[in-house]
Parts: sequence; structure tokens; C-alpha cells
Amino acid sequence: NFPSNEPGQHNRYVKADCVTFPWIMRASEVHEQEVLRGGSYKWNREEAKDVEKDEAKGEKDDSVQDVALDTDAKSRELIRREHGPFVTRRLKARALDNKSWQRLDPPGGGWGLFGWHTIPSDAKEVVLTEGEYDAMAVYQATGRPTVSLP
Repeated sequence: NFPSNEPGQHNRYVKADCVTFPWIMRASEVHEQEVLRGGSYKWNREEAKDVEKDEAKGEKDDSVQDVALDTDAKSRELIRREHGPFVTRRLKARALDNKSWQRLDPPGGGWGLFGWHTIPSDAKEVVLTEGEYDAMAVYQATGRPTVSLP
């Protein structure tokens, strides 16, 4: 639901078909934003440190089979251990018929770049766009890694 644009109807909400865009971030990034805002967000970085210590001693984590993983998969796993899993930070809902009708849920959630989680770890360049639709269109047309400003 979005506030009505009709004169005198600003207290009335209008139903509209929407598309939603998830803003996805790493747990460590959410934690950092919450600390800056004076809040808190818990994720267990200590588990990742324990795994690293075991590997340094020569002990293997059975959940990650080094033989079966290619270099890119190993890189992604190391990043996941260091920075935590991807989490949906907030959702942006945008009306299909009226570009100005937008909602962010939760309202006080953090910011990031739409599509950031899709950028390959070995990307040398990234296209930056103004909106989510533009980011998806550029990626679809060019295949280049693309993100959008909020």
C-alpha cells in the first residue's frame, strides 16, 4: 500500500502491484552498520576463527572438501567464513504503475548496493547504475557485473 496522491487523500492508502528488490549484504556488513547506528547485530565470527585455527594445525573441516572445490569456490568459501553469510538487509517495494511509489522495509534498515552479492570475486570492473531496473537491464544486455545505487 502507498499513500494516495489525490488532493485531500494523503491519509488514505492505495493498493498497487509491486516488484520487490532485496538488498543483500554480508553479516559482517550488517553488524558494522548497526554498530555505527548505535544498534547491535549478532553473528558468530568466532566460529570462522576456530575453523581457520584448525586448518592452520592441519585439521580439515569435513564440510568443505578441498579436492572437490575449484579455486573460485574456495575463494567464496573463505570470504563467507571471514565476512559471514549473505543476509537480506531490507526490501525495496516499488509500484509497477508509479515509479515514485516506493517503500523500504524495515524503514530504518541499512544501505548497500543492489546486486553487490552477484559480483564475482575476480571482477576487474563493475557497472554502477541509478536504479535496480537499470542494473538488471545492463547485466542482461551486456553480461557485465552491475550494481545499483539505493
